[in-house]
Amino acid sequence: PHEDVEFESGKWNVRQSEAPKIDATLALLTEKLRRYGGLVRLQLFVVGYTDTVGSKVSNRELSEKRARSIAAYFRRSGIRLPIYYQGFGEDVLAVKTPDETDEAKNRRAVYILAGSPPESQASIPRAAWKRL
Repeated sequence: PHEDVEFESGKWNVRQSEAPKIDATLALLTEKLRRYGGLVRLQLFVVGYTDTVGSKVSNRELSEKRARSIAAYFRRSGIRLPIYYQGFGEDVLAVKTPDETDEAKNRRAVYILAGSPPESQASIPRAAWKRL
């Protein structure tokens, strides 16, 4: 569980005002790594999404940049396990909207700590993970 980082429309950088949300997740990750890191080889998967403003192609690229931005934040903050990222653009909306709708809740990221890559599901329709 985590509080969603809010991205500005068309942007992928983590704003300073959003850093405390990632830092709270970082504390959870650190605790889980301490507890379970010796039992299983853990990996972190970061998934990015967008709203429907812009083309599908540009939104997929934007969502991947968002996922990579958060993955890099975790790395800079000391997470030393393998980190993978992937973006799904507007393919998986949190809030269904028509095209060209600026909906902040759709500009989000999901973090998954697991021993193996997550299986395909509604929020992760395909697997094309990139390693950070």
